[in-house]
Amino acid sequence: MQIASNNMAIVSGYAIKDAELKHVGAKNSALCEFCLNVGKRKDTTTIFANCKIWYENAHYAANIQKGDMVLAAGRLESREYNGKTYTDLICDYVDFVP
Repeated sequence: MQIASNNMAIVSGYAIKDAELKHVGAKNSALCEFCLNVGKRKDTTTIFANCKIWYENAHYAANIQKGDMVLAAGRLESREYNGKTYTDLICDYVDFVP
């Protein structure tokens, strides 16, 4: 499921792999990245949500494992990679059920 308004979004879905916790930058800030399967398009291709969460909440989200049901809310942010545009969900809130 996905709900989007302006630059904000709420998604829920299943984690497709275990979350990855990193420490980045000069301040060694915690960053957790995970990806969710949030639905299917009409042509039956899967819709994925690439999610990132920072700081204290990153340590909580690092416990997300493949197959967990996850609810995430935050703002959408676009980035370019190899000539393609990708959209990430920069989360303010994450909760999950193992």
